[in-house]
Amino acid sequence: MSSQELSAAEECKRAAQILNVFVNSQMGGSIPPHFVVQAFGIAILKAATGVAVVRLPSGEWSAPCAIALHNPNGSINDQETVLLFMTERSVVSLIQNVAFTLGGTHRFEPGPISSSMVPIDSSVDVYVWVRFNGGYTHPELLSRGMAGWYVGEDRTRHRRWHGPEVTWYDVLTNQISVDRSSIGNAFYITLRLAVGSARPENGKKNFATIEGLKPSSVSKSAGTAGNPQLQQQQQQQQTQAELMQYQQKLLEQQQQVATVLAEQAMQEQQQLALAQQQQIAQLQQMQAMQQAQLANTLAAQRGGVASPTMLQAQSPALMQQQLLQQQQQQAYLLQQQQLQQQQLTPEQMMLLQQQQQQLYQQQLYQQQQGYGRF
Repeated sequence: MSSQELSAAEECKRAAQILNVFVNSQMGGSIPPHFVVQAFGIAILKAATGVAVVRLPSGEWSAPCAIALHNPNGSINDQETVLLFMTERSVVSLIQNVAFTLGGTHRFEPGPISSSMVPIDSSVDVYVWVRFNGGYTHPELLSRGMAGWYVGEDRTRHRRWHGPEVTWYDVLTNQISVDRSSIGNAFYITLRLAVGSARPENGKKNFATIEGLKPSSVSKSAGTAGNPQLQQQQQQQQTQAELMQYQQKLLEQQQQVATVLAEQAMQEQQQLALAQQQQIAQLQQMQAMQQAQLANTLAAQRGGVASPTMLQAQSPALMQQQLLQQQQQQAYLLQQQQLQQQQLTPEQMMLLQQQQQQLYQQQLYQQQQGYGRF
């Protein structure tokens, strides 16, 4: 049976079972009693729907209201969630049924799951605990995943529980009389057991002052239709969610572009290094040929007989000069190759390629001029 078909008593019974797991240390519960005793209100949800109550000035809890949790980025899985409203402003927003966005209008933090001695941060409006598939969701995942979610009245279920004339404000401020035995005492017993022997800190309130508090126009509405204020709030929440999605997509696109540019730069560096290696190999080959020609020329001069190689060779002085130039060119290319291994800007890479191309063309020209004289 879905939550839309459960009665208030049935949902309170389910909420009691869920809350018992979160607070009972023998069952792996992690919500510390001193958090519960200082809470101004509490909501227990299964998936996206659940029950909410606030603490009254008498210390008792209010009648239950039908609450809903909304994920603007998609649906909510079959998780179990407990929200502790820790500030007066958070409960006032809840009572007046105004915009309530986690990480937006109100600050939220994941509740502690490993230690019961964690102090309460007075600047946190809502502490959140989530269980899924029998285990607690990691706090870091909650911080990222639930930011932008918002809570509010489930009007359809609320009207089925309390009738069309009773508002959310009426229930949470105890303006109506509710027979708690009819909705299940187990829920309120579990709330008392969750406190244990803990007592409120001296001088710290744990209930909202509701005298003089007026219901907002949102609480008196039967829904969003014909209510410009609520429609505007929902539009703002949707816009914020869309903006977050756009920023996330933009960041992913920027990361993809950066990856592509880095790969292109690496490919260009590899291609340039390969071209330099080929040029060096050609220079080394030409150097070897010139050294052989010089050796033949010197040998022929010492023997007094001109060899066929000598007829094709240049003068020793000219060949030595050309050989020195080739060595200088080779050293320059090696130096440029070492520089290329460093990170260069695209403009520096282009200038380096132009210099190497000019050097290569100059080398070919000298070769042609030198050999053309013989």
